[in-house]
Formats: sequence, C-alpha cells, structure tokens
Amino acid sequence: MKYIYCYQTKENENRRGEINARDRADAYRLLRKQGIRPYRIIGDDPIKWQPWALGAAFLVLLGVCVVSLTLLFSGKNEVLKDKPIRCQILGEKTLIVKAFSEGWVGVFKLPLDCVLAMYAQPGWAVIPQEFSDSQIETYEKNLAEEPSLLLASIPEYEEALRIVTSIRAELKTHVLNGGGIRDFLHMLDKRQELESSLRAKAYNSVLNANPTLRDAMLKNMNERLSAMGMATLENDLGVQEK
Repeated sequence: MKYIYCYQTKENENRRGEINARDRADAYRLLRKQGIRPYRIIGDDPIKWQPWALGAAFLVLLGVCVVSLTLLFSGKNEVLKDKPIRCQILGEKTLIVKAFSEGWVGVFKLPLDCVLAMYAQPGWAVIPQEFSDSQIETYEKNLAEEPSLLLASIPEYEEALRIVTSIRAELKTHVLNGGGIRDFLHMLDKRQELESSLRAKAYNSVLNANPTLRDAMLKNMNERLSAMGMATLENDLGVQEK
C-alpha cells in the first residue's frame, strides 16, 4: 500500500513524502526507523473484509461505534451530554487541508486551540501523540483564556473556531468533573479513530457492492455519514453526488 506522510523538518518546514508499507502502522514504523516523525499519514488501509459481509459489517460497526463513543464520553464525566456540533468545514478545501496538515498553527492564537482543531472534523485521520507535562501546563493556562483566531474574517477559520469553542465546552465539563486534559485528548484520539474506521468501512461497503446495488448503497452510506457530520464518499469513489 502507498501512503502519503506529512512531517516537519528540524528547520520547522512542513514536508510531504510517499512510502510503501503493509498498512498504516507499518508505514509509521518504517518512517520512525528513518528518523521521521510524521504528524499525519494519508491512505486507505488494506481491505480485509469479504465483499459479501461489508454491508452487514458496516451496520454492526455503526452500532459498536455509537456505543463506544457513548462510553468514551460518558460515565462519571458525561462529557457528551450536550454533544457539540462537529462537522466538515465547508469552503476552500486546499485551505482547510493546509491548516490541518500544519496543525492549525498560524490560524489559532493559543496552542490548545490548535490541538483541539485537529479533532474538529469527524473522521479525519489524526495521529495520536504523547503530550509533555509542559504542554499540558500550557493547555491548562490556555483553557482560562478565550479562543481566538490570528486570521479573522475567513469563513473557513471562523467555522473552525465555532467547532473548537464547542470542544472546549466538553473539555471544561471534563475538567470540572475531575478529569485531566491529557486523558481528554486521548479520548479524542479514540473518538477520531473510531470515526475514521467507520468511514473506511462505509467506503469498502460501496466499493465492493454489487454494481446494480452500488448507487443505492452509496446513497444509504452517505446519509449515515452525513448524520454523524462526516464527509460523504463521492470524492473518494470518483463520482458526483446525485
């Protein structure tokens, strides 16, 4: 499988490259051996599902995802009691992808908001990272400040700010209930991973569907993805939305 990876040089320059690997984990391992620490790897993992089972598998995974996401953000903290409106940021796609690939640095004023913006759009592949104690201390200070943009009056960034403000509300509730910022960010990683996995299974379901049923399958999957704020599959499959 071929993957595109994004990384930052010692001179703080953002670069992209390609690598062949068995799967995403193998790509990450190979890059680490080369001394490269990517902050994003783009590509589809190998299909390990039988075509006849994909449609049913998607429905099963959908149920598992909903239950898992509820468990991740429930219990003592009830973080998702008032779930924020996370969705795809519409507008200039290249602008959004560039901001995401650069970690939203240069868009938001505060480091905390740059991190939270990575989780603004459901289903986007975010590589989990470990946060140092000094980073967590910075985020704790940031949480007491108001989120703001360095570049205002850009609709795409204003929408990102709206979503980040909602995620901040989750975080504040989590902290007030005795949780920590580090474990909250780890929960966001798990939520993002579940969403990304769910979308990949939807893609495989349509790709491997009987040709006579593909249009109906595409419509059905897109309705489910849209309801969860995820991007639909037209661009992935090279077709136009009807």
